[in-house]
Parts: sequence; structure tokens; C-alpha cells
Amino acid sequence: MPSTYTPNNGITLQATGENSGTWGSLANSGSFSLIDTSLDGAVAVTLTGSTHSLAITDGAASDGRNRVLLFTGTPGANCTVTVTPNDAEKWYFVYNGVTGGYSVTMAQGGGAGTTVTVANGYWALVRLDGTGSNANVTRLLDSWEVTTALKAASVIASTYTASASVSIKPGSNSTTGITAQNVAGTAILTVDTTNSRVGINATPNYTLEASRSTVGTNDIVDIAAITRQSSGTAAAGLGGRLSFVNQDAAGSLIESNKISSVWTDASAVNRYARMDFYAGINNTNPVAMCIDHLSRVGIGTTAPETSALLELNGTTGAFILSRMTTSQRDLLTPVNGMMIYNTTTAKIQGYQGGAWVDVA
Repeated sequence: MPSTYTPNNGITLQATGENSGTWGSLANSGSFSLIDTSLDGAVAVTLTGSTHSLAITDGAASDGRNRVLLFTGTPGANCTVTVTPNDAEKWYFVYNGVTGGYSVTMAQGGGAGTTVTVANGYWALVRLDGTGSNANVTRLLDSWEVTTALKAASVIASTYTASASVSIKPGSNSTTGITAQNVAGTAILTVDTTNSRVGINATPNYTLEASRSTVGTNDIVDIAAITRQSSGTAAAGLGGRLSFVNQDAAGSLIESNKISSVWTDASAVNRYARMDFYAGINNTNPVAMCIDHLSRVGIGTTAPETSALLELNGTTGAFILSRMTTSQRDLLTPVNGMMIYNTTTAKIQGYQGGAWVDVA
């Protein structure tokens, strides 16, 4: 019976009585050297066109036997590399280093099996299932199960580009189901997968919670920002908006209220802005209140009068003073200019000259 070869790496399987007197050199070149290459060999493969055949040759050195494939060259187009034979089970570390920014697609079998495309300048770990004409090539790192913690070194964490969507799935839901930590091991991003909450520097008690700790005890720190940019020159009217969306009785999601910040003068000299508050009425959001850069407040208007600190603008309602009894009024610490409606005397009263007086 003649010698045969292993199905995946083509290593010589010595038959009884074969290769008498020469088995020593054959074992070294046809078996042990090939095993060494299959385990840890790396080879630079030059690509020159849109297709390339990568062979695993029985009993002889061949590029397809190596564990690490470093693709180089100038293919002039995206290149498909087909591994033969199509019944060999293999896995490779693949690096696409070709010139010209072209992709490299790993295939086996040439039929309806799956392939893996490696973007230019990136690594991939791929497996070939060796199932024949419809053999499949898959990424080994598409789905990971991590039972404790996954820690990325700087070379991994610097840049990652996904060819498709990326998802992280914990083994079980918890209030700290997914965390991102700094180098000190402190969680800076926490996803509560039990209650669908996200926390920044916090284990969240709300849908979104952000916290920031500083040494000072009486300072104000920046927690969040809503940024609005323009591709052109910013002008009056440019702004950003925070919307509140609620589900109505019909099940539709409706923008019910919103808050916006808008430039009234975007010039580098002035940079005046106004805050607008909108309330929902029949699927519309008329301005309910605004505050401008001079602390003027407008209710029912976005342009309070120049000399007014407060302007009420409307035709369906009136301004109502605080209503209280004389006893309640006398509990106040009054200052000149106060006004109330006294329910005991049924009078509008003002505080002037150090005393409460009726307003005629």
C-alpha cells in the first residue's frame, strides 16, 4: 500500500515498507518541516491580478500550508484568493498589505459557500471548513463569548473598522451588564442591560445618566453639550434643539415639547443667543416662553419688548397676581414694588414707601 497524505495539511503518512532507506530525509522534508510550517509558518504572497490560487500541495512546501498569510503586490483590482484543495480544513491569520487600497477576499470551493473580504491594511482570522465545492470561509472573531473581562492592548484599541454592524452581548443581564473602563479599571461607561439604561461615570438610575466628580465643592462643571454646526457661515437663526417625544393614544410617537438654543446674532463681535421653550398643541409646537441674552423673558413671544424684563403676549388669557389673605401677606418680607391680590379686602395692593397700599 503506497504512502498517503493528511487531508488538511498534506503531511506524508508513511505506509509499511515504503521508502526503504530514504524515509529519514522524507520524514524531515515531507513531514516534520511541513508540520512546522503548518503550525507557525508565515509567507508573503504577491498578488498580481483579480484572482489568485493558493495551493496546499501534498508532501511538498506550498504557500497555502502557512498559518500566516501576508498579501502584498499590486493586483490592480480587488482580488479573490481561492484555497485548494476544497476539502482541506484550515484557519489563517490574513493581512491585506497590497498596494492600491484593494480588498482581498478569501474563498474555497468556488461554489455557493461564504467568503470573507479583508479590507486593505487590516488583519482577519478566518476558518475554511473544507466541505468541497461549496466550502465556506468565515471570520473566527465575528462572535466572541467572554466569561470575565476583555482587555484590549493599545495596539488593538487604537483603531477598529468593522465591515458590518458590531454588537456586544453579555452572558446574562445585570445593572452593569456592559462596561467600558479606563486604564485604572474604573468604569466610565455602564450599560444596565436589565433596565435598558446607560450611565456615564455612574451606575444609571435613569434611562441616561451622566455624572462628573471634581475637587471643588461650589463649582459648576460641564455634564453634557448639544452641538450644532454648519457647513457654511453661521448666521442668526442657527441653533440646536432637544425634543421630547411621547406616544399618543393611537400609538403614534409625537414630538410633544422641545427646547432650543438659537443665535439672534452670530457675529464674532456679539454672539447673542436666545433659549426657546415649546409646548405641544395638536401636533404643533408653538413657542411657550423664551429667554434672551439680556435676561428678558417672553411668554407667547420670541421677541420681548426692548424695555421689558417680562412680556406676556396672548389673547386667550390674563396675568394673575399672587392671591393671599392679609395674614398671609404680613408673613412676607416685603420690598418696594411688590404686588398682590388681597383676598381679605378684595383689593389689588402694592408695597411702596415702606407700606402696603391699595391700588385704585
